Formats: sequence, C-alpha cells, structure tokens
Amino acid sequence: MPVRDFDYFASYSKKKIVLFNNRGASGIDGITSTALGITAAAKKPTILITGDLAFYYDLNGLLAAKNYGIPLVVVLLNNNGGGIFGILPISNYGKIFKKFFVVPHNLEFKHFVTAYGGNYLKIKSWNGLQKSLSSAFSKEQFSVLEIRTDSADSLKLRKDYWKIVNRNLQ
Repeated sequence: MPVRDFDYFASYSKKKIVLFNNRGASGIDGITSTALGITAAAKKPTILITGDLAFYYDLNGLLAAKNYGIPLVVVLLNNNGGGIFGILPISNYGKIFKKFFVVPHNLEFKHFVTAYGGNYLKIKSWNGLQKSLSSAFSKEQFSVLEIRTDSADSLKLRKDYWKIVNRNLQ
C-alpha cells in the first residue's frame, strides 16, 4: 500500500512531471526493469517509487543497471511483506493471513544493492530523503533509498485519514 498511499495523499504540484506505471501479470512483475528502461531511454533523472515485494521480485533487473550504468534512483518503501493485503477481508484470518499473505521476508536490501554495484542509503527522516535524492542524482550508478515502514501503523493511519476525508466530504 505505500505506493498507493503516495498516490492518494501526495500534494498537488504544478510542476511538469512525467509519470509512468507498470502493471505486470501479478501487479508487481518487472517494475524495476521497466523503470530502468524508461531511465535509459529518457536520459533524464528518474525516480522509481516501489514497494519491497515488487523490488524483491525483480532484483535481477539490477544487473542491467550495473552493466549499462543506468542511474535510476529507487525509493524503496519497505513494510516487510504484503501489507497491501491488510485491507482485504482475508486479514481477519490470523495465522492463515500471516503465513500466506503477509509473507514477511526480513531481507536486508543493502546487500543486494551493493552486490549489483549500486548506492544504498537507509532514510530515517524527511530531510534525509531530500538530501539523499539530491545526492543520488549526481551518481553515475543506480541508487536505492530505503524507507522502512510498519504495515500495521500504516493501515491505522490510512483508516484515520479516510475517516477525516469522509467527514469533510459530508
């Protein structure tokens, strides 16, 4: 849900930003590879905002970034698994839900990123993100800026925001 949250709650801007989206067979297939292709073709600073499972499913796409020097900047929103499923009715089924839907991976993405020759930074604050984005755009290789989130906290915040929105619309 982090990418959907960004889409729902990001503020409006008059800046001319070109947006792309990718919907694979399972919704997360090849997202990193698609962003690498867009970056290579555009030859402009490009940011991929992606979740941890989508990033994990396409880790080998980073080989193209390494081999072709594609300076994609990845903002990795890591909630340690399938947090998106917390909004579905299956989330009411405790053990089954946790075992088959949340699928916590407990991965340290830093190891994968550096193995493919990329820059890795763990983001801990809004200012840290802003500074890291500026720095990442000056690099010749790809960068991954990881933001760790808690899916239960995110779900609660999402519900609270929607309550506020619904109250203000009535």
